[in-house]
Formats: sequence, structure tokens, C-alpha cells
Amino acid sequence: MTTTKAHTSIRQQKGAALFFALMFLVVISIIALSATKSSLLQERMTGAVRNQQLALMGAETVLRGGEQNLWQLSFDASQPLPPCQDGSTYTGLCVYQAFYDKALIQAFRTQTGWVNFSGGGIRPYRESLTGLSSSQITAKLAREPMFLLEEMGPDVAPSAGKASGAVYPESTSLVGKRMFYRVFGRSPGGNDNAVSVAESVYSAMDLTNTGFNPSASP
Repeated sequence: MTTTKAHTSIRQQKGAALFFALMFLVVISIIALSATKSSLLQERMTGAVRNQQLALMGAETVLRGGEQNLWQLSFDASQPLPPCQDGSTYTGLCVYQAFYDKALIQAFRTQTGWVNFSGGGIRPYRESLTGLSSSQITAKLAREPMFLLEEMGPDVAPSAGKASGAVYPESTSLVGKRMFYRVFGRSPGGNDNAVSVAESVYSAMDLTNTGFNPSASP
């Protein structure tokens, strides 16, 4: 009798040990899955932040590129910056009008996601930011960033109630000959899930005038 009870007790103990071992394995598995899920979530969040930063840097870069195109125009040319009268076919650098092209300008500023805008006045950055390699590949963009130039209207003298721009700030001889120009830069990140838009406003001579160059005036 004593021997039979001993064998029964041993069998019961072995079953309990197996049960607790299985429960311990399940708990460890749950902890491991939770840690993996948390790591994946953090990696995705880091990737999203990096993607947004790339988009912002691309927008700032193409914004400076648009300004560079604006200030390298030949002021003595017959019409250095014509209006974008036919944006679908015009191939040269042109400027959009705040009144006539409001819908296109607003779409360029606010459209979510990447959109292939058409128009001669919407230009890509002059340097490729999609083909970077080696140590620069971490700044590679999904698409070439674009910029747009907008003519906002005349910059009048301070006495007329509007602050003047950086060019000839105290001069009143250029009233009616100086304009506000706004430059927009639009860029995706490493993929099209992130898009950033940057803008700047400058005051300059009316670049649509024919051969007007105040620096050559007496």
C-alpha cells in the first residue's frame, strides 16, 4: 500500500511541473511578442520622424534654389520673368499671378500627398536629390522637389501704409516699380508619405518690366 501511494504522488507532481513549465513558457512568449511589437512601433515612429525631416530639408533646399533662380535673372533682359500665361506648355521660367492663378498656387501650398503638378512655372531643383549614393544616400528623396514663383503685387513706400522690402528699403523713387515675390518649395521625404512646403517673400524690382535695371540709373 505504501509503495502504490508513493508512485501516485510522483505522477501527480510530474503533471504539476509540466503545467507550470507550460504556463511559464506562455508568459515568456507573451513578453517576447510585446517587446518585438514595441520595437517595431518605435522603429516605425523613428522612420516617420526621419521621413518628415527629409521632406522639410528638401523643401528648404528647393526654396533656396528657387530664390537663386530668381536672383540670377538678367535684369537687363527684355522680359526676364514673364507671367505664366500658358502653364501647360510654357518651358521657360515664369511667375504665377496671385489673382489669376490662385487655385493652382493654393493647391501647390496645401495639397496633401505628392501631386505631379504641371506648368512651366513649377520647376524642379537644379541638383538631383533622388540619386544620392554612398554616405549621402541617407538624404535621398523619393522625388525631385519643386518650386513655384508667385507675384504678389507692388511693394509701395512705407508712407503709403505698407512696409518696404529689403531692396532699396528707404527709397521712394522706385514706387510702382518694385514688387513682392513669393517663392514656394515643395518636397517629399524618403517616400511620398511625407510632404513639406516652405515659402519666403522678397521685395525686388519688377522683373516683368522691359529692360528695367535701377542699378544702371543715374
